[in-house]
Formats: sequence, C-alpha cells, structure tokens
Amino acid sequence: MIERVYTIPLRDAWKVSRRKRAKKAMKIIKEYVAKHMKSEIVKVGLGLNHAVWQRGKRNPPRKVKVQVLTDEKTKEKTVWVELADVKFDIPTPKVKEKAEAPKEEEKKQEPKVKEAETKEQGKKETASTGTEKIKKKSEKEKSTEKKEEKPKESTQKLSEEMETKKEHETAAKSGEKEMKKGADEKATETEKKEVPKETKSQKKEKPAEK
Repeated sequence: MIERVYTIPLRDAWKVSRRKRAKKAMKIIKEYVAKHMKSEIVKVGLGLNHAVWQRGKRNPPRKVKVQVLTDEKTKEKTVWVELADVKFDIPTPKVKEKAEAPKEEEKKQEPKVKEAETKEQGKKETASTGTEKIKKKSEKEKSTEKKEEKPKESTQKLSEEMETKKEHETAAKSGEKEMKKGADEKATETEKKEVPKETKSQKKEKPAEK
C-alpha cells in the first residue's frame, strides 16, 4: 500500500462561471491525482467532497491538502483521495468467489425449471384450446337450432295471421248481410205505414161516381 500527501491548487476553478466552480474543482482534483499516481480510477472521500462543497458551488477553496492511498495488490489500480487530517483506510473488497459458486448451481437449475414451466404452459394451452373448441361447437349447434326454430315460428305466425284475416272477413260479410236485411225490413215497414186507409165516406162515394 502506497500513501502520499499532495497540496492541490484550485486556482483554475475560478476561471469558470460562478455556478460551475465547485464542479471544476472536483475535476481538477481527480485529474491531478490520476496524473501523479498513474491511475485512471480515482475515488474521492466524503471529507474532501464536503470540504469542496461546504461554502457552496460559487466559493470552493483555493487549495486543498490531500492524502492519496493505493493498493498495488489489486488488479485494477484504484486510488482513494481524502483530506490529510482525516483518518482513512482502504476499504477491503468483498469476496465474490463464494457468491459465484451458488450462481453456477442456480444456472444449472434454471433450465430445468424453465423446461418444467414450458411443459406446464403447453399442457394449459392444449387444455384451453380443447375447451375453446368444445365451446365453439356448442355455440354453432345452438345457432343452427335457433335458425331452424325461426322458420318454424315464422310459418306458424303466418298461418295464424291468415286464419285471423279469414275470421275477420267472414265476420264482416255476415255483418253486411245483417245490415242489408235490417235495411230491407225497415223499408217495407215504412212503405206499409205510408199507405193511407180509406175512410167510410170515400167507400160510399165511389159507387155514386160510377
């Protein structure tokens, strides 16, 4: 493990617009450390980050005293940057070997589970298709039965309508006949009433006229 201390000037951060000074300061720190430690991976600590942003984004510090830690044992040379006054240790990387072993077992089990799921889905699909076919057949049969019933009902309605028309016609004819009979009877009665009865004087006078 290598440990070094640097004082990084942050004058160039004041050449940028006011609202971008703190971001520029952080960028300068990372570039400075990457150049001197010959590493592309630079991680900034919480204390240094707080010191840069403490007075807002418009007023970062003019310079910063920093401690840099590296671990050469690791394959990827990572560099950690923190304030010189803060105690800081390199975080130990998590062991991934133990976690990788069960992953291989899970990968082996996954295809089996997938195969079982696909089989179950195929069975469900076949069952659903069979039930759908049965439903379609029953619906077709019902539709054909309804179509057959409709002409029967229509013929029955037509026959009933014809019968009712005939009945109405016969009733009308009979009514007309009765009306005619009644009119004839009334006419005869009126004729009888209109004929005047001869008086006794007229009867006696008739032979004298002769």
